[in-house]
Formats: sequence, C-alpha cells, structure tokens
Amino acid sequence: MTTFITRWMVAAVLGLASLVPVYALEAGDAANLKAGTVLSLPSANNSGARTLTIAHVHPVRSDDGVWYQILGSSADGQEQLVYADLSAKPPKVEVMVKRVNLRKLVDRPRKFLDAVEDDEKGELTLDGVVYRYNDKESDDGSLEPDGNAAQAQAFNYLVFTSTQDPSLSIQVMRWTDEKFDAYLIQQVSAADAKLQ
Repeated sequence: MTTFITRWMVAAVLGLASLVPVYALEAGDAANLKAGTVLSLPSANNSGARTLTIAHVHPVRSDDGVWYQILGSSADGQEQLVYADLSAKPPKVEVMVKRVNLRKLVDRPRKFLDAVEDDEKGELTLDGVVYRYNDKESDDGSLEPDGNAAQAQAFNYLVFTSTQDPSLSIQVMRWTDEKFDAYLIQQVSAADAKLQ
C-alpha cells in the first residue's frame, strides 16, 4: 500500500496528464490487479496503444511459479487478454493480438496436439508465418478463476514461437482433449504497461 501511495504522490506532484496515478507494472503489483483497474498497454503488432478495464484476474500456477491471465475490455468493447508474469526479471507482459482458430490451421487439432506433446516438436503456419513449438515455454498449469483455488482448472499450454519475430507466438491452452483456446500473442515492454 505504501508503494501505491508513494507512486500516486509522485504522479500528482509531477502533474502527469491528470490526477489519476499512472505507474509501470512491477513485480509487487499483483495485489493491484483487480476488477475495475485500468491497464494501459503499448502497441501490439502495431495495432496502436490501448487501455483495458480489468474484469477478471486469474492466477495461473505452473512449475515456473505464478503468473496472471487478465481479461477485460477496451473502451470500444473489444475483448482483451493479457498475460503477466510479475515474478520474471524484468516482469513479462504479453497481449493478445487476436484469437486463432486452430481448426483452420490443422485438420485434426487433437491428433496434432497429441503428436506435438509426444514428440516435443511441431509447427503451425498463420498468415504465411511459421511458428515452431517451443518446449521451454510450454508447460502444465492450473488456472484459479478470480483467485478461487477451490475451482482451479488444470490445463496444459503449448507455445509456438514465430520464426520471424520472437516476440510473437501462438499459444494454445488445452483444457481437455477436445477443448482448447488459441491466441496470437505478442510480448510487449513491461515498462510500458501502466496501471491507473
């Protein structure tokens, strides 16, 4: 709380744009990620800067620690998804560029994902760009809806990194054999992600 007050005072004294405190997302900010908070994000895939009003924050536990799936919407009502690993040094922030229909990329997604997990290799092609399976970034996890550990949902996630731009990846969250979500994700500078 002291850090939040100090940041607010610094922002107010400096007269930054308004009386709303604005500060970069940092390691100790997990408690400030909550419904109603506004998160300003840098451009993802050159789509322009955007703000996100947080609706849900889901802690995700994996072998690598705890990171956060942040869901919300922009001022124009567009769905927004952000992943934040605040324990990484520096913190790691990734934003959704768009949803990906995995069924349009591979004929049989279940069989493809099974093979990737078994062989620890595989590729997807989206918009002419090849994305290779990244075993180092892929893992199993448990998502706790709005922090509710009693309702934790197990899943595994598979990351396919762009061969042209390492900040871009296709991330597949596999909930069951037949249920999965896939997104084109871009890593952005955590220093440019601001809490308001």
